[in-house]
Amino acid sequence: MKVHAVVRSETGTPRFIAAVLLCLGLLLPTAWAADTDTLEIKHELGVARIAPGPKRIVAFDFSILDSIDALDIPGLEFAVPKQAMPTYLHRYLENDVVDAGGMKEPNLERIYEFRPDVIFISARQTDYYDKFAEIAPTVCATVDYADFLGSFKRNMLMLGDIFAVRDSAEAKADAVIREAEAIARTAGRKELTGLVIMVNDGNISVYGPGSRFGLIHDVLKVKPADDSVKVSIHGQSVDFEYLAKTNPDILFVINRNVAIGTNTASSSAVLDNELVRNTAAGKNGKIVNLDAAVWYLSGSGLESLPIMLDEVGKAVE
Repeated sequence: MKVHAVVRSETGTPRFIAAVLLCLGLLLPTAWAADTDTLEIKHELGVARIAPGPKRIVAFDFSILDSIDALDIPGLEFAVPKQAMPTYLHRYLENDVVDAGGMKEPNLERIYEFRPDVIFISARQTDYYDKFAEIAPTVCATVDYADFLGSFKRNMLMLGDIFAVRDSAEAKADAVIREAEAIARTAGRKELTGLVIMVNDGNISVYGPGSRFGLIHDVLKVKPADDSVKVSIHGQSVDFEYLAKTNPDILFVINRNVAIGTNTASSSAVLDNELVRNTAAGKNGKIVNLDAAVWYLSGSGLESLPIMLDEVGKAVE
């Protein structure tokens, strides 16, 4: 993502400096504008001007939702896409939470009736950004895979600024980063090779460094079993012979069907064959079924990222 920046809303030098620093990829200090009493958040799709103390929150980005939850901010009301809610967020399926529609087909009328103070979206809702922005200030808080932990912390500081809990947000983000760094030291020392695959309707795709699941390699330092995998949104299609040839020490598996609720069967049936069983991962019990909903639908929040770190940490122990 483009680095979000918080800048003064008045015209003149502060705005010019803000623009320059944004282009340089630097995060600016928070500043409330004295003349408008709003906070300006620059993000990859535009600028959101948010009044202090927002209470009515629309959250299509589950990482942002779980981070707000972890920050324990009182008095908030939520509208969320209930159809694809990850298990760890099932408390938001309660009747007092408004159903905001589908991840790719938001219910704009219901969101309008909710009268939100701010709307948080992910990359899946970018086509609706202009319509959302007509309803309320809208922030697209995606993650830069080339700077995963840096963009994670910037997003947490952004929430800290918006909800006036910056110190807490920074402390919690730093704790997660320290955990990631500890896992990276362990993985780097053991030099285990890993391969990240997605199972979807019986098909297999592999993801390498720099990808949406590159956290395992780029941040947590699990050595890629294949360092030639091309970066692609949908991964690189492979077969069982590829898995046998690549022979990873750890095979990390994400089941997309389970994540989106179209099929709750495990990935074991798809991978239950001699080629996979004879890999180093298969022989050593290192075929790791990751929490699909967390990895596929969220994955960069104060609650979701620790879940992911715990899974990878146990795999490299």
